[in-house]
Amino acid sequence: SGEDSRMLDYTELKEEGGLVLWQPMEELSSINVLEGDPIRSVRFDVGNFCMRTMIGIWECTPGKFEYTYSGDEICTLLHGRIQLICEDGKVHDYVAGDTFYTRKGEVATWTVIKTVKNIFFQYTTQIPQNYLTKLVIPVLVSVGH
Repeated sequence: SGEDSRMLDYTELKEEGGLVLWQPMEELSSINVLEGDPIRSVRFDVGNFCMRTMIGIWECTPGKFEYTYSGDEICTLLHGRIQLICEDGKVHDYVAGDTFYTRKGEVATWTVIKTVKNIFFQYTTQIPQNYLTKLVIPVLVSVGH
């Protein structure tokens, strides 16, 4: 069995390094920064930006932003504290150990109160066009293709 077929055991993987800075939130049409300067880092254990399935670790510093989900997603917080406000106005407070699920197209306002780190699984049936134009093309240009 190859590396890609191994079981992902996050009791071990949750503290493994390898997180890299993600592009600034201001560059994505799915995110609107409302307060502060939240900085995100990610490590993909399955997939990447341009794939239907993405699994890994995501981390974000304090700030407030509105996010439109590009796929169905489930997250479990490992560290930190956040507050999510859904489109219907319902307020959710989450801390380490909490898990939540969101649907593609849902809009939520995130307030990262204390730097958050979570395990995420996201699936989408259609790769968002802005991912292709804003993520793939700059990467290809930067490596000389």
